[in-house]
Amino acid sequence: KNQYMCQLEGFDQQWVDCGTRRFKSYTNVPPGKYTFRMKGSNSDGVWNERGTTLAVVIRPPFWRTWWFQLVWIGGLIGLIGLSSRVIEYYRVYQKTRYIGHFKVIRKLGSGGMGTVYKAWDKLARRVVAVKILNEDLEDSREGVKRFLQEAEIGSVLNHPNIVRIHEVGKRDKIRYISMEYIEGKTLKEHIREQGTLHPEEVLRIAEKILDGLREIHRNGIVHRDLKPGNVIIDGNGQIKIMDFGLARLNILTPMHSQIQMAGTLAYMTP
Repeated sequence: KNQYMCQLEGFDQQWVDCGTRRFKSYTNVPPGKYTFRMKGSNSDGVWNERGTTLAVVIRPPFWRTWWFQLVWIGGLIGLIGLSSRVIEYYRVYQKTRYIGHFKVIRKLGSGGMGTVYKAWDKLARRVVAVKILNEDLEDSREGVKRFLQEAEIGSVLNHPNIVRIHEVGKRDKIRYISMEYIEGKTLKEHIREQGTLHPEEVLRIAEKILDGLREIHRNGIVHRDLKPGNVIIDGNGQIKIMDFGLARLNILTPMHSQIQMAGTLAYMTP
């Protein structure tokens, strides 16, 4: 039978006996350019020393190429960044999912002082609006003071045309105010939807607002941010004043003290 020998120049140090096979399997050959040589003998044992040569180029597997390494590193960095964002969002979700004994239902809105959520009060078994102090104000003495003052002012008011405050507290470094939840829309939204209001409706709304303001002023409080966005109308047409974040108790502010201007510019007196 014919016999064969082969050599992969640059890898094999000498000729390798292949027996009667006209091929040779290699493993762990480094990437590079090689010359594969094979020679054979006839049944008489005479070898063809000239043999056959074949140029071979072995390329690295794709996971060892520079471009794959670059893509892998970029993907790993992106995955780390995405993971940190997911963890951050999860923490925010957990933080706002339950606030003490309040189970958050959905977000209602946010402002400079805090974010308001519709929530279920598990103790009182009722739907409420929960206002949470913004994180950037939690370490601000002035921000915490204004937040607590809003709760204090709201707690002394009890009138059909004023949103009632139920509870104020702190849980897991989260300061919150629980208040009456009104299913409706603000006067600003109502005007945007209806356009110019009928004079009789204007008088009715103004009368209810003035009734609420009369109670507010009777308790020595100045709202300082009365505007259509802070007046809410429920499904029965009841008018209520809300958001005492900029309100001030006159009895807490001596006449000779320096008073800072506060309010929404478009609705402030000249």
